[in-house]
Amino acid sequence: MKVFFNKLKEKTVNLSKKVREAFAKFFKYIKSLDLKILITLGVMLVLILGLLVTVIIYAVKSTPASEEVEQLEFSANYEGNLINIYSDEYTLFPYGNLAYSNDGANKKSIELKNGYLEMNKPFDLRRDFTFQTWVKITDTTTVNPIIFGRASSSGDMQNGPVTIKFYNEYKSILCDITFIDAKGEYVSRSFAADDFIDVDTLVNIWHHIGVTFGENGYSLYFDGEIVKNIPLDEGLIGFKEIASNKNPFFMGIGENGNMKARIDETRIFTYEISAEDVKKEYEKAHPVRTHRVIMKNDSDGISVNGEAKLLEAKVLKDRQSETHLVPLKSVLEFMGGTFTVDELEKDKFDISFKNKNISMWLMDTNAITDGAHTKLDFYPQEFDGTVYVPVIMFSKIFNLDVSENEESIIINY
Repeated sequence: MKVFFNKLKEKTVNLSKKVREAFAKFFKYIKSLDLKILITLGVMLVLILGLLVTVIIYAVKSTPASEEVEQLEFSANYEGNLINIYSDEYTLFPYGNLAYSNDGANKKSIELKNGYLEMNKPFDLRRDFTFQTWVKITDTTTVNPIIFGRASSSGDMQNGPVTIKFYNEYKSILCDITFIDAKGEYVSRSFAADDFIDVDTLVNIWHHIGVTFGENGYSLYFDGEIVKNIPLDEGLIGFKEIASNKNPFFMGIGENGNMKARIDETRIFTYEISAEDVKKEYEKAHPVRTHRVIMKNDSDGISVNGEAKLLEAKVLKDRQSETHLVPLKSVLEFMGGTFTVDELEKDKFDISFKNKNISMWLMDTNAITDGAHTKLDFYPQEFDGTVYVPVIMFSKIFNLDVSENEESIIINY
């Protein structure tokens, strides 16, 4: 045993000697270095340590405590059910008169005839969030129904933080937000989309609506475009103090009767998505909506991708078929097509659009499409020197997305 300890002592002494020699060589090397190199190495070491500390602090702050913030991801496509495709933790319960419809923004939708949807359990919004859905308002008689928001069973708003309504008096989308200001008092703000949208085309047409909250403040979106933004000022961040209010969230409930509409592709996330991603969600369901023209009955005005222009003549209404007749030449040309009257046959004209070439004759259902004889279920007409066609032609011949109601027409191309 004594021999063993003697050997251990000897090895320890030798190791200690080697360590001392290594440190001595290291400090000797440091002393030999230029002062500028030493300063540079010191600064680099400080920067690296500072970066590590910053990363650690950010990671700690950006990780929400599970007891403070509930995670929520909700997505419903309404393909014959109300299933949340992310999880079964959050889902929607139907109340009243509802049905599934084949008329959807993307395949099927849920039709609210005089009913509403309620989230199966409350959740708080004490963090960033995104809500977006497709909605098609089919009736305007219900008083200010909620498209999405926290409310009581009577449809009254319950101190926010956010409620999106169809404001029927002005046929607009209204967003209410409620928060606590720097004085600790409740503050409400409302902003509408009526300065951005054409109110006459809001009803009976599919629209994409969204609201986000995050470092960019509150943002309201309509058809992929930002309508209004309220930045984080005036204590707006105080909305988080009341966002834990456990009143339920509804879709379609109204103050006097429930919303009559179709709803599709509802998404809720506990983070703020970017304006670019909102645009992508809009275009994903309706990829044909790259360009848009909007016309109104008995008007020669036309909106071409948001720019006001004039048609060669007014839009007319065919009283027998209840469809709109549009001046073919100017509509085609505004969308990038061509219209040419035949020099030999004055009743004949040629049109070219979307890689299709078609010859037509006034008051005749015969046509030649890309060299082949075809039969139309309509015929062009002339009024006061202007050639008119039913607007449905753009859907049947060119396969465009055409929507019309009693007063307005939208063509997406």
